[in-house]
Amino acid sequence: MADVAKLAGVSLGTVSHVLSNRTPVRQETRERVETAMAQLGYRPNRVAQALRRQRTHVVGMIVPDVANPFFSELLLGVESRLEPAGYAVVFGNSRESGSTQQRYVDRFLERQVDGLIVAMAGDTDPFDLQSLERRTPTVLVDRTVAGWSGDQVVGDDKRGMELAVQHLRQAGHTKVALINGDKVLSTARR
Repeated sequence: MADVAKLAGVSLGTVSHVLSNRTPVRQETRERVETAMAQLGYRPNRVAQALRRQRTHVVGMIVPDVANPFFSELLLGVESRLEPAGYAVVFGNSRESGSTQQRYVDRFLERQVDGLIVAMAGDTDPFDLQSLERRTPTVLVDRTVAGWSGDQVVGDDKRGMELAVQHLRQAGHTKVALINGDKVLSTARR
């Protein structure tokens, strides 16, 4: 930052104001600082900023199967909303394993993510989640687990099934079969 300030002919504080974008800086001065940053190849140290601010601007997301198009689309949707807000999304693929999921949770917490978004593995132990919400903001998506009292975003599976059957009946079908997932999953049970 000192090299940027020297090249731009401004104070270290002005460089800091340009980087934080919280204090107004004249456009001409901002452009000089940004030009100096580009010439020097300067990039802010996000780790140092995270230590100072106690925020990483990173959200951890865990899905049970990244090859499943539903979860791939979910990841893309989350990323498309968080990236413009300045957040990076890092993800883990639990492969439907509660123990792998727990390892990702632990690793994300060790790295001080600002929050977690989790689509639960089928064999998740509810005990593993009881203290999670107190440790970091957490949202469960698609799947629920017994005893979870925190935030969750789930579909209305019952209404969705009613609409699907209604559509098939209106199309003249009288025999309807359901190919369902493992009933250990809340989505399959519902």
